[in-house]
Amino acid sequence: MKKNSARVPLYEKLLKELKSQIVSGVYQKGDLLPSEKELIDAYGVSRITVRKTLSILAEMGFIETCQGKGSVVLFGPENSGSSDDFKRAVDEYYHDFMSSSNIRLLLEPEIARQAALMASREQVAHLKTLIKREEDERDVDEFHRAVAEILNNDKLNDMLGELIIYENSKASLGTIQPELQDEVGKVVESHHQKIYEAIRDRNPEFAYFYMKEHTLYMKKRYEEYFARMRE
Repeated sequence: MKKNSARVPLYEKLLKELKSQIVSGVYQKGDLLPSEKELIDAYGVSRITVRKTLSILAEMGFIETCQGKGSVVLFGPENSGSSDDFKRAVDEYYHDFMSSSNIRLLLEPEIARQAALMASREQVAHLKTLIKREEDERDVDEFHRAVAEILNNDKLNDMLGELIIYENSKASLGTIQPELQDEVGKVVESHHQKIYEAIRDRNPEFAYFYMKEHTLYMKKRYEEYFARMRE
């Protein structure tokens, strides 16, 4: 047991500890977390470890780091009701999201393949506009809906739309979903760009491959996200 524990990175241990304290209400919404120096002294870790931990907490939506002020807690009781409620909500969201994700993994690469064979100039141009939107106006799911709409199949559009709505309706944990986090968002944009180019160039096999690459990437990011949330 000790051997396995030793393999856990220090920032993961500190992340688990601080997240647990926030969810349990030790640090409440509006509170300041201890300063970097206080965390270094209290947990015997390096400044790099502390900064990485705080960065992850900020990406997940638990805190906001304000220059000259410190790390302010954003997560409050209204997000979960209690620590146990939060854990149950995460478990439910994990199960439902992964069920939907597995369906999309089977469905969307083939949708992209067919879109590369069927897309009109206007539809290709529309995909491009979705990628080029300003970050604060971008809806990552809208790109996927637009790819599916190329096939002109209402039942398929409804099915994909329901899966997307289902996933988003479960995202009520008061945290930031992976596709809205800066680092993941940049990768998602690059994936969408490659899918768009394959459809534009009428290359169905590349469109299939790039969409599958993207859906597998997002599934992995969410698995990591849920693993951290459930600890």
